[in-house]
Amino acid sequence: MIFKLYFSSDEDIVLPLSYHHIVQGLIYHMISYNEEYSDFLHNKGRTYGNATFKLFTFGPLNGVYTVNTHKRTINFHNKVNLEIRSPDLFFCDTLSNVLANIHDVTLGKNLITLDYYEIGTCDYIPSKIKIKMLSPLVVYHSFENKTYYHDPLDEDYAGYINRNFIKKFLAVFGEMPPSSIKLTPLAIGLKDKYVTTFKRNTYITGWKGIYLLEGDPECLKYVYECGLGSKNSQGFGMFEIISEVTTH
Repeated sequence: MIFKLYFSSDEDIVLPLSYHHIVQGLIYHMISYNEEYSDFLHNKGRTYGNATFKLFTFGPLNGVYTVNTHKRTINFHNKVNLEIRSPDLFFCDTLSNVLANIHDVTLGKNLITLDYYEIGTCDYIPSKIKIKMLSPLVVYHSFENKTYYHDPLDEDYAGYINRNFIKKFLAVFGEMPPSSIKLTPLAIGLKDKYVTTFKRNTYITGWKGIYLLEGDPECLKYVYECGLGSKNSQGFGMFEIISEVTTH
């Protein structure tokens, strides 16, 4: 499901430039109204082997803003909106119930009001689409306590993406997906490289840009809702569909 949340404040909404963990904290706070599910999401999540998945993602905050480079802050002018997606029915039911009953929430040090929200679904996605990353796509592996981030031109980049998707699918359905997915970079430049911190002490590298994404429609719908690549619940891997790609 797709959730679009629209907030306002009497004052500017001031956040650090690296605000992923603050938005994630807001989502976890809202989910915490269901204590049992919140505990499951925090401490376990969906698992396959050693891999754990929270199965939700969110995009960057949208609104009119200015950036204070000296203070390294972003100031949204009174209004901000947020998109959250998830294929997990428990997550979606919990968030739906919470949104119907909350008014004021805290985002960082800012008190904001939920003015209204929209809930939608993604009913069908064609098997071959051109996509644009709304939040950076993260691909990495860990070896000997070190984390190595990959870029879209790495030889097995598409392989990492597909294997990650298969594990996410198996974690929920317990069976192999109808097809693999294939991601091909179309327009990637150095400006698309994105390096940020998460909770100040963790550096994350991801990539925006435009890609070709192919697979069974059910599989593409699944990754549309849970995100491509890794660290989706930290605000990475959300994409928008630019167009369907047809072959003649």
